[in-house]
Amino acid sequence: MKMSDAIRVCKERIPKEIAWTQNEPYGEYNIEDGNKTISKALYCVTPTQGVLNLFKAGGYDLLISHHPFIAGKGIPQLVFHTALDCCEGGLNDMWRDHLGLKNPYKHFDGTLGWH
Repeated sequence: MKMSDAIRVCKERIPKEIAWTQNEPYGEYNIEDGNKTISKALYCVTPTQGVLNLFKAGGYDLLISHHPFIAGKGIPQLVFHTALDCCEGGLNDMWRDHLGLKNPYKHFDGTLGWH
């Protein structure tokens, strides 16, 4: 898959408009070549130094993270934070399903989870 295709697909499935805070980091960082082929992508919750070391040692082409910690120069990264929580099939929905909530209702405006 090309980098530009990965960005497009992720943004379609995880739209910025559903994030809790519109000014939080979202989208692509350090993407220099949209035509680059992605052979290996690494997903993490928070890109700690250990994750960055794994990324470099493992020959990954793209880092996708939940938390808005920008990994650093030279590491192509996609960040989705609360948009990933709120998207259809996202983390809020996964928790709902994992916990087996009975008769769940979306909380407030539909973005803050389930009760």
